[in-house]
Amino acid sequence: KNISFRDIIFCFKNHFFNKYPDYDGPTAILIFEYEKIIRNQPNSFIPSSVISNRGLLIDFINKISQILIGIILFFNINKRKYIRSILLVLSINIGILAFVGILQKINYTPSDSRLEIFGIWNTPEPRYFFSSFTYKNHWSAFALMGLCTSIALLVDSYRRYGKSFTKKISNFLLFISILFIVISIPLSGSRSGTMLMILSFALLSFTTLKFLGFLTSKNVFIFLIVIILGSSGVLKFISKINSNTTDEMTNNFKSQFTDLTQGKPPLRMLLWNDLLAQIKKKPIYGYGFNSYKTINPLFQSPEVRKLREKGVQSARQKYTPLIGYAHNDWLEKISEFGLIGLLSVTPYLYLIFIQFFKNYSLFNKLISLGLVIYLVYSFIDFPNQTPACLILFSTLVGLTLKYAFLSQKKLAAQ
Repeated sequence: KNISFRDIIFCFKNHFFNKYPDYDGPTAILIFEYEKIIRNQPNSFIPSSVISNRGLLIDFINKISQILIGIILFFNINKRKYIRSILLVLSINIGILAFVGILQKINYTPSDSRLEIFGIWNTPEPRYFFSSFTYKNHWSAFALMGLCTSIALLVDSYRRYGKSFTKKISNFLLFISILFIVISIPLSGSRSGTMLMILSFALLSFTTLKFLGFLTSKNVFIFLIVIILGSSGVLKFISKINSNTTDEMTNNFKSQFTDLTQGKPPLRMLLWNDLLAQIKKKPIYGYGFNSYKTINPLFQSPEVRKLREKGVQSARQKYTPLIGYAHNDWLEKISEFGLIGLLSVTPYLYLIFIQFFKNYSLFNKLISLGLVIYLVYSFIDFPNQTPACLILFSTLVGLTLKYAFLSQKKLAAQ
């Protein structure tokens, strides 16, 4: 599925010459002839795409539509209470998905005859799915945005209602959602998600204390101790209800740490190294939308091919060892759209960061922290390839920017 003739030729070439590096017979000549025919050599200063098919335009429209959701909300929501209501519904629904994922994980039994996700569809790799997400890291990226949003709503409600804060049923639901989300991220088996969740709590605490004027060395020390003990408690709880998950995370961490000390970087670092070479070849406009998996075999290093071969041997089902994503959305998009594409989104990124660093609303700061964490996550994975993640990100950007705009408008009127 989604594998072109070009992909197959370049992948075959890599594997053939990896096995027969000195061969120069008729097969080698034929391979080079095919490569010469299908390889594009466009002008580096003119935008172009290395692929063209009927589904490409549909995929592009789909991706743009996901991003436009935030812009549509920005121009159509005109009251702050509506924004809070939308965010409340989103937060509670993310909590429900977390609860469903927890039940799945606790009761999951491997089966070749049963569809893993709600009995509706299968997952590419049963070890990595969680709730309605086929990939645990993408669930974590989604859940972290929900976590920061839920905490922002709770803090905002406390500042609004004071002691009567505990009487509101919505706050109770938010607290339960936060609890489920906190359990779900490490239970999913996502190491990166677990570490970023701990970082999120530290930053949320620091931001709140600073905003409220309680940022003292004593308070920071107490909160750090609470975060460390709380994290240890959550991980111990996860170990009790599903020891396989914590054992797998621990073993993977130890294995990667040992490899690093021996000069063996993990696969994704090798992918990034290949991708940097790919970007250097065409840095201005890139290779075009959705081009990574097509162009990458040309730049794939022998070390990556060897690791992919090992992956094929240990996989539970047969698959073509082509790499679909670079596990770094930033580098992958620079490869696709070049430095011009990166410059075009700079104002958008500026608006997000300005909400976190300079906005006078604590509510906006805490939600924006979730957006910043998501952008950081995009450096080590590819959550933007999951529509739910990109749609939630776009929605939160649009709503927080509009909330800031309405707040400033209210202050100006006073």
